[in-house]
Amino acid sequence: MHVPDTFTRQVGLALAHLYDPDVLRGHSLVEIYGIRDRSNPQAGLRSILIEGIEALKPKVDTPIDSRSWRVYRLLQLRFVQQLDQAQTAYQLGIGVRHLRREQKASVQVLADSLADKYQLDLDLGKSAGEEKGIKEEFFWLKSPVQEISTNPGEIFSGALEVAGALAVKLGVHLQADIQVDLPPITIDPAGLRQLTISLVTYAINRAPGGQVVLRTALQENFILLEVRGGTSGQIQPETGEDAARFSVACSILAENDIQVKINEGSNYIFLVAMLTEAKLVKVLMIDDNPDMCQLAERYAKGTRYHFTCTPNADNLFEIVKEIRPQAILLDVMVPGMDGWEILGRLRQNPLTGDLPVIICTVLPERDLALALGAAAFLPKPVTREVLLATLGMVLDDGRQGSG
Repeated sequence: MHVPDTFTRQVGLALAHLYDPDVLRGHSLVEIYGIRDRSNPQAGLRSILIEGIEALKPKVDTPIDSRSWRVYRLLQLRFVQQLDQAQTAYQLGIGVRHLRREQKASVQVLADSLADKYQLDLDLGKSAGEEKGIKEEFFWLKSPVQEISTNPGEIFSGALEVAGALAVKLGVHLQADIQVDLPPITIDPAGLRQLTISLVTYAINRAPGGQVVLRTALQENFILLEVRGGTSGQIQPETGEDAARFSVACSILAENDIQVKINEGSNYIFLVAMLTEAKLVKVLMIDDNPDMCQLAERYAKGTRYHFTCTPNADNLFEIVKEIRPQAILLDVMVPGMDGWEILGRLRQNPLTGDLPVIICTVLPERDLALALGAAAFLPKPVTREVLLATLGMVLDDGRQGSG
């Protein structure tokens, strides 16, 4: 049985909060599995998920490098043992980006198995169609160009203004506690705006006649986006439209590997998402063509990347020490020392030996570039999407010889 993506996403959200009783207690899977009336429904849901993972454990004679073992080990390490993405990827011997793809596929395997074991009636036709529409609508959020929201405070305020029409209609008082000068975050501005609208309107609809507060807070490398709805009476039960709003928010967050935490009581609803602060990635570009340098700077606008350009290798390692780049974009046809010699020196120097170097040239020398230790090869002319996707690949995966 291949279940709809809505159910798979619910399973993934529950796994991400496997040891958080507040999230599991109010999770929609509690209803789906019919354990709401148990004295400890959160423990029951946790047991269902862990037993479901154990049921996927291959037989002892299954080859250790088989896909079934990889699925089982990933689910065990990532969710049962609660290792982070980097630790899990290391244990499995793969890159972090590869892990993200494998994780989605493994959660799908578990969701299919759980639905089949418990013979769940998930209304496949309707759910699959609805979820397909949501996925297609937000497909652009998967774009590898690393767009960021450079002024999230303005986006949050603008989203509140939009949601204000529904608040007036339902007699809800909207309030904002948004910090000024929030750092950029790694989510497309349009996606952040709709995420905020969806969370706020969800809370408004659940707390008619009450109050909804949107609050932001900084916590280490994250911005906490908190939406709290409260009323003097009872929080309204979730309607189909509310579920759709929440599904939209989860879809946007899932494309950015983020989860939303929900907690509710008799007279309040509380939602919180941890949005990753966009860390500036410095890229040193060695190219004697000023037009190419200006083009790269335009390509990087609105992303996490910042380019510093130098026309040759003069004082190269002094420049590296000064700006401390995380990647180097290297042309081959530069005056003086050519790109091949520069690449060799970069690979031999302890200061730059582990830095990913991307060869970017009009010369058709991909195989040579990779053989000499380049992390990737880009033929000129370069498009914005290809340049930024390649940077994302070499920086996120940390693998040499790709391209």
